[in-house]
Amino acid sequence: MRCFPYTLKDGAKAWFMTLQPSSLTTWEAVYNKFMGKFYSLQKTTDLRTKIATFSQMEGKPFHEA
Repeated sequence: MRCFPYTLKDGAKAWFMTLQPSSLTTWEAVYNKFMGKFYSLQKTTDLRTKIATFSQMEGKPFHEA
């Protein structure tokens, strides 16, 4: 948990630094707080739908799809 702040940058790091020290004591708490701040339920649902319905366009290389 001590290394987590070093994995963040920009807005995520600024947000994390505003939290009370020792307010997040488990990875589940970190996950819930982070996801609640940066990924709304609608955004998460939209991204999951895009992943689940992905299709490669005809004639387009996979790495460009």
